[in-house]
Amino acid sequence: MKIRFSIIFLTYIFISAVFFSCTGNEEKGSDIKTKLTDDTDSISYSIGADIGDNLINQGIDINYDAFSAGFRNGYEKEEHLLTIEKRRELFKSMQDRMRVKQQAEASKALEKAENFLKDNKNENKDIQVTKSGLQYRVIKKGSGKSPDSSSDQVRVHYEGKLLDGTIFDSSYRKGEPFVTRLNRVIKGWTEGIQLMNEGSEYEFFIHPRLAYGARRNNDIPPNSVLIFKVELQKVFDKNIK
Repeated sequence: MKIRFSIIFLTYIFISAVFFSCTGNEEKGSDIKTKLTDDTDSISYSIGADIGDNLINQGIDINYDAFSAGFRNGYEKEEHLLTIEKRRELFKSMQDRMRVKQQAEASKALEKAENFLKDNKNENKDIQVTKSGLQYRVIKKGSGKSPDSSSDQVRVHYEGKLLDGTIFDSSYRKGEPFVTRLNRVIKGWTEGIQLMNEGSEYEFFIHPRLAYGARRNNDIPPNSVLIFKVELQKVFDKNIK
């Protein structure tokens, strides 16, 4: 069956799946029997997989058979079991419930984040705190130069974890350091890396407001504290573009 993008676009609007995301889970599911023989097959599979990912990420429970029947009715221009007015009513009700649920979860997560950071500061004497609330620990102090502006370009190795220990990103796992300008990363990085010298290794405990706030970012839930270990390898000269 070939999938039209207009159908998928409408599906995304109705289920509030507002963006495609790369989650680092490529090529999983080796037991899948579907053969992807051309670009249309691959695109079709990718769209379906992304819808599934977004449904799970947003906590939407579905009846798979009913979902498939509704899709088939729409795509094949068959008679619908529900009117467009009824479907819109149901979508609005679902979105309202999701909004309330997500707001409650975000509020609970923020409280957890602030309690952790309060305890982290009070219970660990080596934790330092900046005016913005960024917490950090010096693991190793380097002797090289420091970035002196948010426009500086740097090369770092890093590992990012959530409070439960889940590693959500790591340059070590990717096998190469990360090069970026400091104005292109989260606020906690922009500020924190400017505290470092080349050769330093710091651990940062980043409040949600200095990270992704109340919005989900791939595998990072809303209002998450981010814990990063960062090695600053190099600060590039100003004329490097």
